[in-house]
Amino acid sequence: MGVSNKVELSIAGNYTSQSYTITPLNYGYNDGFSNALAAVRVNLCKKKGYLPGVGVQYDMGLNLLSGDFRGKIPNSIFGVATAQKISEKFGLVTNSRFIWNGSNQPSYEYVINLSYALGDKFSLFVEHFETVSKNSIDNPQFDAGFAFLLNNDIQLDMFGGGDFFNQNPTWFISAGISTRIKFKEGSQ
Repeated sequence: MGVSNKVELSIAGNYTSQSYTITPLNYGYNDGFSNALAAVRVNLCKKKGYLPGVGVQYDMGLNLLSGDFRGKIPNSIFGVATAQKISEKFGLVTNSRFIWNGSNQPSYEYVINLSYALGDKFSLFVEHFETVSKNSIDNPQFDAGFAFLLNNDIQLDMFGGGDFFNQNPTWFISAGISTRIKFKEGSQ
């Protein structure tokens, strides 16, 4: 929700259904809300030509998670994002975030996203992401997908991926809808 040209508010959530192998003959299963947060983003500068746009964002986890997905303390996340034009069709987005989940040591997460425009409304993307903490480094994960702009205010996306380098890899498929609500004429 764009409060102004520079400030956005958002609420997001994920419903997840996952299964995993415990032993070759024993499987586990979880489903429920795995992510729920409220966020504020401040766009510090818009991308202009080949110069990147830069924004900062703060996410506060909402304690609405289900069963095994519920932590003792909701996450608090601070991040910096950039968006840059590489060519007329290619774009690069980066996102660097520090995540506090109640422990004394925050974890660090990064996302690198490369997109390719197939016209004004349809785009493809691939991304790499990973989480690093003091005691561990998650396996690198990759996903790919597409986005379709229904109009200037509604976007649909679908993507899938996983951690292909793990001995027992996990996979996911996700779909989403994003909408923009304008409070005043011309806000973006």
